[in-house]
Amino acid sequence: MIRSDDFRVYMYINKGEDDAGDHPVYWKHDGQRFANNKTIKLNTDTLYTIKFVFQPSLRPVSFQIGGQELPLKHKQDVSIVNDYVAKWTTQDMEVTNKGSRKDVQLIMHIEDKGVFNVSLQCKLYKPNDKHHARWGEELHHIEWECIPNNEKAGFVCVTKENFR
Repeated sequence: MIRSDDFRVYMYINKGEDDAGDHPVYWKHDGQRFANNKTIKLNTDTLYTIKFVFQPSLRPVSFQIGGQELPLKHKQDVSIVNDYVAKWTTQDMEVTNKGSRKDVQLIMHIEDKGVFNVSLQCKLYKPNDKHHARWGEELHHIEWECIPNNEKAGFVCVTKENFR
């Protein structure tokens, strides 16, 4: 049953300056070895473009990833959806050791909904590592189904997460 306060957040992430999807990011299933069973594969010292699409049309007030506060540029607004883009660099992040993962916190305050807070489980490789960073499935986007958290006012509850 869909409630009137339900909404979706879609995150697209690509290497480089644009969000055209020409330089995809990859992910893989990790089973139950780590806290999350899905790992996003990234390179250190690399620029990424992150696009968020909100359905219905919502306005993010602030955005932070991995402790970095980033500006979101409003890109497009259609009556039922809108999207925002940010540039994020993994500069100063360290390569993840074999058998370990790094949790990258994504925090966004969404106007009239609350604080959206998710942890992305990542594996970071050297900037020039193309073999390991591309092993897995191409990440088209992550979709989060959300509702305002009735038990924790001012926060968002993620009810479902899908990697596509």
